Amino acid sequence: MIRSFSILASVILGSPYTGQAAQTPCSVSNVDPAPYVTLSWDAVGGALTYTVEYTTDAGFLNNILQVGVTGLATQTQATSLQYGTTYYWRLRSNSAPSWQTPVYTYGSICTFSTTAAATQPPQFAPQQSSPRNNSGMSSPYPLTFYWQSYGGATGYEVQWSTNPTLSSNVLTSPVVTTTSWLAGAMTQATTYYWRVRAYNSLGAGSWANSPIWRFDTESVATPITFKAFLQGPLVTTPSVSMTDGLRSGGYIPTTEPYFSMFFPPNQNPYLISNYPSITMVASNALSVVSTSVLAATGAQAVVDWVVVEARHGSANIPMKSWVMLLRKDGSMVLPEGGTLNEQMPMKNMKFAIRHRNHLGAMTANAVDMVGTALTFDFTATSTVLHGTNPTYIAAGKRALWAGDCNGNGTVAYSGAENDRDKVLSAIGGIVPTNFVDGYRTEDVNMNGRTLYTGSANDRDLILSVIGGIVPTNTKTHQLP
Repeated sequence: MIRSFSILASVILGSPYTGQAAQTPCSVSNVDPAPYVTLSWDAVGGALTYTVEYTTDAGFLNNILQVGVTGLATQTQATSLQYGTTYYWRLRSNSAPSWQTPVYTYGSICTFSTTAAATQPPQFAPQQSSPRNNSGMSSPYPLTFYWQSYGGATGYEVQWSTNPTLSSNVLTSPVVTTTSWLAGAMTQATTYYWRVRAYNSLGAGSWANSPIWRFDTESVATPITFKAFLQGPLVTTPSVSMTDGLRSGGYIPTTEPYFSMFFPPNQNPYLISNYPSITMVASNALSVVSTSVLAATGAQAVVDWVVVEARHGSANIPMKSWVMLLRKDGSMVLPEGGTLNEQMPMKNMKFAIRHRNHLGAMTANAVDMVGTALTFDFTATSTVLHGTNPTYIAAGKRALWAGDCNGNGTVAYSGAENDRDKVLSAIGGIVPTNFVDGYRTEDVNMNGRTLYTGSANDRDLILSVIGGIVPTNTKTHQLP
């Protein structure tokens, strides 16, 4: 006997339970609006996101503030509220994503009324916006401070200084009713600190409650040179150097490869974040190497492209990067020739060197860019680097660890996402004696030929990096 059944459309679409979700606050008076009011609700079955609206208009026709809440959170904050005011708020639960998302009506409307006036001075500080903490400014002037509005505030006051505790040399704005203040010119190559507090009818919030944020102004132009070795093409006789098999084989791309390499969405490790949240690429991304640079031979012969990162000295977050060419003697040159001569917010900086199939390394000590020429020698064992066992060492010289074929920051010989399988896959995955020529991340020794077995194969180098005995061992980069 054939039986039939049907599935409710709401189940197919993943629609959330349509019953009412208990909301808080609801029909409540004397709610303190400073610095915000927390709106919360019971979880709705099947909901993937929520939308909250609040307003002073009972009909929800004017002055509507809307907040989207993602994930499993069941609360949000209503900000910029005023004293002696009645607010109306409602909740909508949303289910399936994109085009499948049905349009749901909002649930019940709840109300709350704020206290008639402030009962105490502000107990919290307004949320600062810009300049962001530990950020750098592209220009030292003019400078405007920004912050978010504080519920029930009648005014704001800003302080800034070159003193980390703002205990001396402090400049203070007048009390303003806006959420910004144009401070004017800042001094070049200087670290500043700032904070903001709110006022209400009973007075000012305590400065002690206001976090102090730091930012750096643009530094002076500073010449910077770098030196590094890669373990893959490293040779130690007659002296420590590298081979240039990729260049002599004609495999080095004339356009830098890092920012056009294929990675899953949002997983390109060379797309860095300009602290704290702005995605950026190298300042000279997609540069083309000059003919003269690529044609050089001997000690100046190009080995490969590398990425150099300037990282914030405390947060260790990349703030700027450049693509450069690494040469046999370890020196680096820009694609057009010459070395870096940078003018940017680069006080308190550390520097990292990264390569497409080697583990990166970073200096441990921060420096200021004050116009005096700087050299960072990643080949010298005297150079203090971040982390434990951050580089390979041979003949008294450092070299970046080889073997990170998949660019995930770890060299692995076995297990999930291991690098040995990448080499096997590159040569066809079946006949281990096969080989493939070209510019590939699986070419660990960078001689222009990817081999799984036989003389000068790439698999053995991966095994050597993880210790050569226990195949489940791994080696992880020491970049924070």
